Amino acid sequence: IFGEWLTQSAQPVHLVGASIGAWRMATACLHDPVQAFERLERDYIAQVYTAEPGRKTPSAAQFSSRFGQSLVDFYGGRIGEVLEHPRYKLHIVTSRGRHVLRREHRLGTPLGYLGAFLTNAVHRKAMGGWLERVVFSTPVEQAPAPLPFATTDYRTRHVALSDANFNAALQASCSIPFLLQAVHDIPGAPAGAYWDGGITDYHLHLDYAKLPGSLVRSPHTPSPSSMPAPLVEAFLV
Repeated sequence: IFGEWLTQSAQPVHLVGASIGAWRMATACLHDPVQAFERLERDYIAQVYTAEPGRKTPSAAQFSSRFGQSLVDFYGGRIGEVLEHPRYKLHIVTSRGRHVLRREHRLGTPLGYLGAFLTNAVHRKAMGGWLERVVFSTPVEQAPAPLPFATTDYRTRHVALSDANFNAALQASCSIPFLLQAVHDIPGAPAGAYWDGGITDYHLHLDYAKLPGSLVRSPHTPSPSSMPAPLVEAFLV
């Protein structure tokens, strides 16, 4: 897709990603994306997390520290390639905690997510009392690139990506609650705890009609069952 198909056109392309999809879409913005994806595959498979003495499994702090270093190693010296891509506009989706979830806490975080789960079961918008969508987008003339989807479905904030917040935003979008630690106080964004973008947008079932005439494509292999595969990334051309 990124090595051959999209190279044959010249129109702007919006890349929307949450969780691992954000990592993949950011990788697509690097020079020679085919080589970059091959390295991503190798690095992702080669990740090793060893538990500290006295623990059966690695702690959330260990996972977060190791994963954060992986992002630094992967994008070190190359963030500019992502932010300044001439065609691709990257949109990293994260979930920011509100009220009891505004800071990670041993007791408050489980209670907050229990509340989010119960309210989401009643109505999706009700979960906005616990978590809000925050999208980090590549800058266009010092402002975040316009979102390619409507945001009337859910409480949303929009922040410009920069060298200062790129790694933090990407790590936050991949930070599964309880498995990894939240990323707190991302530069340029509202203060608070940020978690996996898949919490608010696991399927990325968004209103893309904001860009009429565009093609929305999810680079997922269709599920063999009658249910669609999870959409944690999409691009619009």
